[in-house]
Amino acid sequence: MTKLAGRRIEAGFATLFAGVFMALAVQMAFLQLWYEENGLSDGSIGLLNALAFAGRVGASIAVPALSDRAGRPGAALTLTAILGAVAAAAHLMAPAELAWLAPLGVVLAIAFAGLIPLGDAACWRAAEKAGFSYRRPRAVGSFAFLVATFAGGFVAASLGSSSVPLAICASLLLAAIGGRLALGWGVVGASGRAPIRLMDGLKLLRVRRLAVVAAASAAVQASHAVFYVYGSIHWRSLEFSKTTIGALWAWGVLAEIILFFWGGRLLQRLDAARCLMIGGSLAAVRWAAMAFDPGVGAAAVLQTLHAGSFALTHLATIAYIAREAPPELAGSAQGVLSGAVGGVAMALAASLAAWAYPAFGAGAYWLGCVCAALGAGLAVMLGRRRA
Repeated sequence: MTKLAGRRIEAGFATLFAGVFMALAVQMAFLQLWYEENGLSDGSIGLLNALAFAGRVGASIAVPALSDRAGRPGAALTLTAILGAVAAAAHLMAPAELAWLAPLGVVLAIAFAGLIPLGDAACWRAAEKAGFSYRRPRAVGSFAFLVATFAGGFVAASLGSSSVPLAICASLLLAAIGGRLALGWGVVGASGRAPIRLMDGLKLLRVRRLAVVAAASAAVQASHAVFYVYGSIHWRSLEFSKTTIGALWAWGVLAEIILFFWGGRLLQRLDAARCLMIGGSLAAVRWAAMAFDPGVGAAAVLQTLHAGSFALTHLATIAYIAREAPPELAGSAQGVLSGAVGGVAMALAASLAAWAYPAFGAGAYWLGCVCAALGAGLAVMLGRRRA
């Protein structure tokens, strides 16, 4: 393979991740405010998100597994991104009622659930074959998330809430283009092997070390549920402006980007289990502090811990699964172990958040603290098993 072809593939994955994470940024930071401004209660928003996270579970398994079976991850990425774009645009045409918005939210969540693990697995394998670093296109995605969260506050404040679903739609269409560009050169295509069954991916849960790392990662990532569902809404209740909210999200993602660039060296010095333990510990500290309603300055400091609570946890999980899972099940492994198990945990955590936040406000962050501490404890067990 020529260097030019490798660069084109890397650019395609960078475009894919940019589109996915711009859409995800707008969805996480501002779609909850769009729901609130369109009349949904805090409880209804929590229920909608719990259903959406639940919908991610099946998609996290099915989309990567079907892609592995067909040997056409490019088609899977493109069609999934287009499906999400249609669901985002449909938010503007549907009545502002839970019965209408919940199915659309589920479809949008399904799109993200398929795109992220499939994109991670395909990019990791392509990087090894084409000779580029997985972290570079993934960091482009994080940078796009940063730009989208920072600019999204200005856009939402200037153009109104209707710009939120449109921005998600446009970003996912960009992701569809990136998926086709990245995988159009045959680097991660079919290999002529026997078709892969869905149950082959599920059987990975029988491997104890993979099950433990999936559970540890799921617990740490699920600790973010209260923040993902109610973080922006709660900051608005503290009279933070939309611009400030966007800047806070962007600041956290900037810390994530730095971690992605330097995380490889950290993984070389410490194994994945230790990195996962550190990420869970930092998450526990972050959510415990958030329960005390910190002001803008303190919230900004706590947002830097996103580098550990999310980015380090994510990178350690991807690296561990990529090393331990069979290569022919790369997409299924990420989907089942990271996406599906994480989706179940996130759905449960979002359901608890839908009850806890209306009842306790910022006190709901203690749920995240407990989840993160559980994940860190499981990571310690994982490290002892390897020792």
